[in-house]
Amino acid sequence: VVVPIVLVDVVKQAVAAAYPSARLEEVEEHNIFSKVGKMSGTIGGELTLKKQYAYPIATFQESKRDAMRAILNALSTASREDGVAIQILLRPAPEGWTKNVVDHATKIKKDKGIKSGGLMAPKELLEALWKAPENKEVKPEDKQLSNLEQATIESLEEKTRHPGYETLIRVVASSNTAAGSQILMKNV
Repeated sequence: VVVPIVLVDVVKQAVAAAYPSARLEEVEEHNIFSKVGKMSGTIGGELTLKKQYAYPIATFQESKRDAMRAILNALSTASREDGVAIQILLRPAPEGWTKNVVDHATKIKKDKGIKSGGLMAPKELLEALWKAPENKEVKPEDKQLSNLEQATIESLEEKTRHPGYETLIRVVASSNTAAGSQILMKNV
C-alpha cells in the first residue's frame, strides 16, 4: 500500500484494527518502469464496464472463482525486469445514483417482454416477406417477466441497499519490449 506520509500512521492503525495479526513494514518505493524498455516498453489503460453502471457486477460472494488468485497469476508472469501496477481509485457515488438504478429497474418492469433494437432473425425476415402481418393485441399487464428480467430487477434492487462508489481502475505495464508489455497488460 502506498500512502502519503501524513497518512502513514492512520493507515497503520486501520490495518492493525482490521487485521490484528498483520505485520507491517515500510520499504523503499519500487520503480516498476523498465530501464531498458523506457517509454517504448510501457503501456497503460483503464478498465471499463461493459454495461451501464446501473447493472451490478458479481461480488466476491457470488463469484465462482477467486479473483485475487486470477490477479496474482497474471502478475506472476512478470519477470524481474518487468513491472506491473494496478491503481484503484474510489469515491462515494453522487447523490441520486440509487434513484437512477431504481428507475432503470422500473423501466424493465414497464417494458416487460418488449424486444429492443428492432433486429429480426433471418428466418423471421424471410417469413415477413411472404406472410401478412399478424395483429396480436397483448395488453402490457398480461405479459410476464422472463426469469432473466426478474433476476436482473432483483439484482438492481439489491445493489441499491449498499453504498455506491465511483471506481476507476488503471493498469500500467512496463517491459523491455512493447510486445512484452502488451502480454503483461493482456494477462492482467
